[in-house]
Amino acid sequence: ANGNQWALVFFDSINVKALGALGDGASDDTKPLKSAISFSSGRSFSVLLPAGTYNIDTSQGSIELPESTEMRGVGGNHVRRQSVASQGTIINILGVAASPFKYSRGCYIHGLNIDYPDQDEDPTVPSIYPETFTPVDTGAFCFFENLIFDRTYFGFKTGGGSTFNNVHGSFYRTMIRIEDSLALSHGNKTILML
Repeated sequence: ANGNQWALVFFDSINVKALGALGDGASDDTKPLKSAISFSSGRSFSVLLPAGTYNIDTSQGSIELPESTEMRGVGGNHVRRQSVASQGTIINILGVAASPFKYSRGCYIHGLNIDYPDQDEDPTVPSIYPETFTPVDTGAFCFFENLIFDRTYFGFKTGGGSTFNNVHGSFYRTMIRIEDSLALSHGNKTILML
């Protein structure tokens, strides 16, 4: 009655839509995602991106993922598959100013479709986009699982110990840019390039 509103926080996650993200494919959802990550830092919440299309603008700088951050979507089908409509959690990366995500030790990223809708599709001279995921330092490792990439120049830069499971999509140059010999030291995981 007085116009005040309450935001619902779930037991195990903070929903980016509770902090203003629309996921409609037209709005800029960078600030709400940063707010959700900041809110979850140091707490036991994961950051949940429900089904939708979220635009992330790299001109605002990289989104920092503090130590042990979990960022999860609901998966879905390949972004540009012609046979069915796009569904699940899609993150559109806009701009080439910075790596969209910089991760710290122990982060867990899963269930996302990453797309670069403005990427130049010329395979000879494409736009040079930074890696989607870059470590904050060479000792940072992350767990990447159930990710689909589309129109990506570089997928990952890793300095050691990162784990990749069921990661696939179309890459123009390099799926994983390995900085040292520890980068793929964590077991037999599936990496598929289409």
